[in-house]
Amino acid sequence: MAAEGRCPLDTPLSESEMEIFDKFYREFLAKKMEDKLSLLKGLALMRRGDLRSYVQYAVLFQKRYENLIPPKQRDLLISFPSVNKEVYNLIFSCLQSYGSVGETAVFLTRDQVNDHLDRTEMFRLDLDSLLSQVPPIIPENKEALVQYFEEMAGSRSERTYKFAIVILADFAFLSVLPGAERNSTIAIGQVRAFLDEKFGERFEENLIEFFVVGGGYIRFESSHILIGGRSLMFDPLFAEITKPVSELYCGRFLDLKFQLAQQILKTEFPEYDVIINRGMTGHLSLK
Repeated sequence: MAAEGRCPLDTPLSESEMEIFDKFYREFLAKKMEDKLSLLKGLALMRRGDLRSYVQYAVLFQKRYENLIPPKQRDLLISFPSVNKEVYNLIFSCLQSYGSVGETAVFLTRDQVNDHLDRTEMFRLDLDSLLSQVPPIIPENKEALVQYFEEMAGSRSERTYKFAIVILADFAFLSVLPGAERNSTIAIGQVRAFLDEKFGERFEENLIEFFVVGGGYIRFESSHILIGGRSLMFDPLFAEITKPVSELYCGRFLDLKFQLAQQILKTEFPEYDVIINRGMTGHLSLK
């Protein structure tokens, strides 16, 4: 499938890869299928070809990972993408230096992994505190939507906006762009610029990692906000959509993506009904 600027590494997910993800998500992380942020972040991590192999390593070496990462900190693997790579590198750099057996490798690895996770956990707490002060739709985007809804209330038009859900740690933003905009990565830039302006030096750019977990379209019809569709750049693609695990996660992804977008829009625009239009969704398959 030709996709708007999609990274060539982000290949469609096979059934075998989704089986690995299922073990990572439900067994290692002990996450539930109805957990919106966790499932969306997890699938965004798996979608990314540059990080997919580190999810696979976590399953392949699950016993070792379980011994090194306490359950309460495993969520960091999906809250900060780079943690997966860093943990893998810490584990296997020690093994290469000291061998796979021996107390030196075990103690050094545990100390380094624990230190990295503790520092990441402290940063997440600070970041969550900062983000508790911001709205889920940045003011510039909200003003554009207010104007769009008012204009559409008095006329019939096919004009739409498109949205991307941008998650930072445990906070979800709904970033919006005109439907005709061809560069969806602007959605990330809008959120980053807003946070940079609001927090200045307190917002440490080198530690910030955004998940763009998916997107779709916003349309205003008959005094209702309709959401549907997909993002060719950010939604995961499934190579074997009719296989059981792929079908399961594709369905859950669509449900939770639209539920999260609906939740944010209802919060910011309580005067409107927000309706999920499945007819605008399509299938997230290779074909």
